[in-house]
Amino acid sequence: AAKKDGGGEKYNEIAKAMREASSVDMLNHVVEAYYDETQALPEKWKDMLNDDYETYHSALKSKEGG
Repeated sequence: AAKKDGGGEKYNEIAKAMREASSVDMLNHVVEAYYDETQALPEKWKDMLNDDYETYHSALKSKEGG
């Protein structure tokens, strides 16, 4: 069996919180709130969260007319 590198559950938790943010301010708050946990994740999870952030940030900005 492949050894899990960990981080999957924490990634899912952070990604869900980002996905549920209803504004850019809320999204940025989520990022700040999970900063320490995010830094502790393996690199691939951090990369995925960065991609998620860009996606949600762009969507929220356009929704807010920014």
